Amino acid sequence: MALLFLGNSIFYSGRSLNMEVKYTYWEADDGLFIGYLDNYPDHFTQGHDLTELEEMLADVYQIRQEEEKRLAQKRKNGVLQLMVPA
Repeated sequence: MALLFLGNSIFYSGRSLNMEVKYTYWEADDGLFIGYLDNYPDHFTQGHDLTELEEMLADVYQIRQEEEKRLAQKRKNGVLQLMVPA
């Protein structure tokens, strides 16, 4: 599936799905733009300008969505019993 992120729209398979994907970014001392998707703060990426950063963030989003689909079939829930000092 081809995925392209432009502003607040994701375009795929000739159709457009309007959605917002919030992200945090800053300009580093070396001039690169560093950022991460707010829903995935452990997955930093960078770009030479804000447009390139948004393209890289779109890639992160696509990879995370594919991974979520793959893991959804394997993921299980458990309950952990802990002894906590009174």
